[in-house]
Amino acid sequence: MIAVLLAAAAVAATPPPLVVREGVWGLGCSKDEADCSTMLVRGGEVLSRVDGEILRMPLHFVPGDPPMLRLDHDYDEKFGGFIDLDEAYSTHWRSYVGVGITARDARGRVMRLRFWPIWCEVPEDGKTSKQPGVRWDAVRHACLVDGKDAIRAASAEDRDLYGDLFSYQWIRDAGPEEEPR
Repeated sequence: MIAVLLAAAAVAATPPPLVVREGVWGLGCSKDEADCSTMLVRGGEVLSRVDGEILRMPLHFVPGDPPMLRLDHDYDEKFGGFIDLDEAYSTHWRSYVGVGITARDARGRVMRLRFWPIWCEVPEDGKTSKQPGVRWDAVRHACLVDGKDAIRAASAEDRDLYGDLFSYQWIRDAGPEEEPR
């Protein structure tokens, strides 16, 4: 009986999955999308239009407290990113944003969230990072970490510093062939 109660408590304590409702999402706007920046969420991707071209970005959530969104980028020596040494290294580095979920629908899908940047700081001396668990690699121009805990620690600090920098909310379902504006 106690084992059943403990198992039920563990299931009840499990946070809901990070499933984002597909459709048209708006940046800092109400249900009227005419005067706001929008994007599409469909098939595990975010689709947006920049300079007339459609950009596709995989939607990679990293569960935890706080949850994070992982953004994969091509390497660019002008900007630092995180390289998690627990993962295989590639020509991509990653940046992360902290995620605060502020609304879900009746099915538990995320309907509104806020983001804040998690910075990989270039150290003033070019060698030593001020972030615990983060090591600066000048050759790869990236913050090296062993796992997500160091990134998550930086996330909490950056959340306190930047607050709700971006706030997105679901506006409506999208048509099957609809493209981002």
